Amino acid sequence: MSTSEQNLSDEFEGELPAEEKPRLTFTPDVPLAIHYGHKLDMTDRDPVKMNDHVKVFFQDVFAEPDGSHSIDGVWRTSFNTFVATKYWCYRIITAICGVPTAILCGIYFACLSFDYIWCIMPCLRAYVIELQCLGKLFSLCVRTFFDPFFESVGRIFGGMRISHAREDNKPFSA
Repeated sequence: MSTSEQNLSDEFEGELPAEEKPRLTFTPDVPLAIHYGHKLDMTDRDPVKMNDHVKVFFQDVFAEPDGSHSIDGVWRTSFNTFVATKYWCYRIITAICGVPTAILCGIYFACLSFDYIWCIMPCLRAYVIELQCLGKLFSLCVRTFFDPFFESVGRIFGGMRISHAREDNKPFSA
């Protein structure tokens, strides 16, 4: 065994180094997500910008063209009412539905992951194995029956010559 192989086998034998071991114990003072290597960013809550299309501001909904302006106080009050209503309505809905929705989504994605890992991928792998077997059988049939047949037909028609002639003996034009 070479030195590099020995070093490689030493790395993977025995226990993982302490910094690489998965932490499965739960300590009450550390959030559970940190045990899985995730930290919660409280400032940028959409780091991959997956919900940019949901950003709705007052100006996106209401716009008064020149010549059709309402009273300034009405416009300001409408703005403040829209912003406050949207803010507090979202807060109340998330306070009531946020945790149950997170639980349901957690269950859904856990089931989806389970289904994909333990059902779909093994079935697809079995299907690919079966297709490879059928592909070999199909290839064998083609090589055994069709290749000789079409080779014979090709040799029969390969010696034929076709010439075009007109009955009125005028030159043939395309």
